[in-house]
Amino acid sequence: MTPQTSPVTMSAPSLSMEDMAVRQRKLDDRDTRLLTVITILTAIGAAFCAVVAFQVNQYNTTAEPVPECEEGELPSSCPDGESCQGGTCVAPTAPTRCERGAMCDDSCSCESPLACSERNVCTLPNDPGVCDDRSVLKFLTLLKEKCGDAKKCETKDIDKYVLAFEDFLTLMMQFPSTMAVHFPDNKPSPAALKRWPSNEESKHYINRIRENLDELKAADRIIMVGLASRGRKQKDPNANKEITLQRLLTTQNWIYRAATSALELKEAEAIEAKTMFIQLGDRRSIDARFYGSQYGNRPIGWDSGVETQLRSLVENGDQTGEPAELRWRDRTLNQVVFIIPIPCKLPGV
Repeated sequence: MTPQTSPVTMSAPSLSMEDMAVRQRKLDDRDTRLLTVITILTAIGAAFCAVVAFQVNQYNTTAEPVPECEEGELPSSCPDGESCQGGTCVAPTAPTRCERGAMCDDSCSCESPLACSERNVCTLPNDPGVCDDRSVLKFLTLLKEKCGDAKKCETKDIDKYVLAFEDFLTLMMQFPSTMAVHFPDNKPSPAALKRWPSNEESKHYINRIRENLDELKAADRIIMVGLASRGRKQKDPNANKEITLQRLLTTQNWIYRAATSALELKEAEAIEAKTMFIQLGDRRSIDARFYGSQYGNRPIGWDSGVETQLRSLVENGDQTGEPAELRWRDRTLNQVVFIIPIPCKLPGV
């Protein structure tokens, strides 16, 4: 008979009081370390939040104020008698120089290239004699070489010549019928969600250009020179090139619409057919002194108040005006398309 074997029972070794105390200290140490880590992380998080809050507060206090108006947009948010200037509604200051068509009286001074006529009206002289200027003749000869007898000439050779010709703008501004068409900042932009200008926003430009249709009709050819202001916020180096092209095309459209509203269709088409573009962008810039000495009394802007304010700021130079006003002036002067009616015939034509 096989003897029965009793099962062996394994029991955990009993811990002494000392061992239990060591284990408890280890648990206490782990809890202490965990609490320390949590405290440190909480402090870091609080510090981070404080830094973020400080930066946000700094941004809010140094950021530009929200504009109260938008240049060139209708309906305007400015009260009657004020115009939008760099996002601020401004009451324009009247200049002392006469604008073309003004009466020669004590209210303004009729200065060159304008002159008082027999009817006591500040107007353009009939024969400026610019076609005999040596530099003008040189440029017209180049036009004939590059363009032949074609009125509308789109050639990169002309742009290259213009960039190499340091005094080109001075040369072009000798023509007293030149019009300076100024644009709001960053308009018209090909990337904008809202198309500018609308028909209503175009009306003032068209009406002002319509006043000069006689010079455009009489011109042998019309040169449009587009500039753009420097120091734009866009990082894209082609941004000014693109916006300059948009301004040239927009101005050409305004000329055509002004012509078709007052002339026979064939006359309007003849004006468009003899128009050529020169796209300078921000590769050439002008200042108030140059502008005022050449054609400071012939600006066309998005409303009459802007034209008055621009003339006044140009006339006064840097002696008066707040820094923000002078920056707006210098920027707006270069956001421009010059319409230059050339009355001269090409050499040999």
